Amino acid sequence: MAPRHGYDPELLLQFLMAHPEWSAYRVALELTEDNKRSNDPWRKTNVVTTSTIYAARRQNRAKWAARGFTLPEMPRRTKLVRDLLANTGTRKLARDEHQGNVSIRRLRQLQRYRDGLAVEQIELQKAMRWEADRRANREVVDVGPDGLVFIRPAMPHELDGLGNLIDLIAMPKPDSGPGSDIDIEPDLDDALEVAIWEQRDMDEPARLRTIAALRLGRAETDPEDCDTRTEQPQRRSRRHRR
Repeated sequence: MAPRHGYDPELLLQFLMAHPEWSAYRVALELTEDNKRSNDPWRKTNVVTTSTIYAARRQNRAKWAARGFTLPEMPRRTKLVRDLLANTGTRKLARDEHQGNVSIRRLRQLQRYRDGLAVEQIELQKAMRWEADRRANREVVDVGPDGLVFIRPAMPHELDGLGNLIDLIAMPKPDSGPGSDIDIEPDLDDALEVAIWEQRDMDEPARLRTIAALRLGRAETDPEDCDTRTEQPQRRSRRHRR
């Protein structure tokens, strides 16, 4: 008996042949939509995941080649994602971050575009707008020791002489190794620092790095506004802060 699939395997092959620019995420969405139109009650409610697509690619590569379709090789990590992990001293991303995190998806799409590979037009436009937002706001993608990805303000060493982002990903400080701890405490009189500290979707080192980047960014415009050393930061009146 042929194995039972939670999707139409022939439709999967058609998608891969006709749309090489589609991400595994997009293919999974299209197959899930096809399942909803199926008369098979079991398939009708089945949600296809990106893991299913990756597994199908591995398992059917030789069979598809025998039918005349050579599946392009896919790098496990794009250069931008590899560099992000290396710069932050993180071994790997958390499981759900590989496809569920928008920033990682946009980095992959931008890398494919830079490498001259096909990218779906709508996704490329989204990636370009996402990059423009990061550069306009001077923000970089960072990853904590737990593998969770977040966006934070860029630190001075991540900006060029004109104040523009050097890259979209976190860069190690010149005088420290990747993932070095930051020995500071949040200023409980600063509403923005308190808000960052209470972000429970980031681990403690990530929150401290974000606060440090905030203080360094303020120091660019007013050196007396903050102190990034271990001493308590200088405080401004609430009226002046506003």
